[in-house]
Amino acid sequence: AQQDLRDFYSRLLNLSATSDAIRQGKFYELQDANNLGKEYNQRHLYTFLRYTGKQQLLIVVNFSADKTYRPTLNIPAEALTAMGLNPKKFYTYTDLLNNGTPRNDLYVKLEPLSAHVFELKAK
Repeated sequence: AQQDLRDFYSRLLNLSATSDAIRQGKFYELQDANNLGKEYNQRHLYTFLRYTGKQQLLIVVNFSADKTYRPTLNIPAEALTAMGLNPKKFYTYTDLLNNGTPRNDLYVKLEPLSAHVFELKAK
C-alpha cells in the first residue's frame, strides 16, 4: 500500500511539473454540470477543468475511502467554449495521470481515493 501511494504521488508530482494547464491554467468548476447525473455524488466526487491555449484537462477525484462510482461526466458547451474548443466537435480523453489510452467517452470508473487527469484532444 505504501509503494502504491508513493507511485501515485510520484506520477502526480511529475505531471504537475510538466503540465502547462496545471502550472498556469485557468480553472473551471464542473460540480453543477455533473451533480444531477446518475452515480455522481458531489459529497465524494470533485470535477473541474484546468486549461491554457496549449492544453485542456478534465480532472476528477473520488474522495470516498470505500465507494466506487461510475458516472458519465458532462462538460457543458460553455465550458468547452471557455477553453477555446468547439462544442460541436468530438474529443478523445487520455488519462495522463494513470497512463491511459485515448477514449471516446466520459463514462469513468472511479475507484475509492482515486484521481484521473484527462487531456482533451480533437478527433
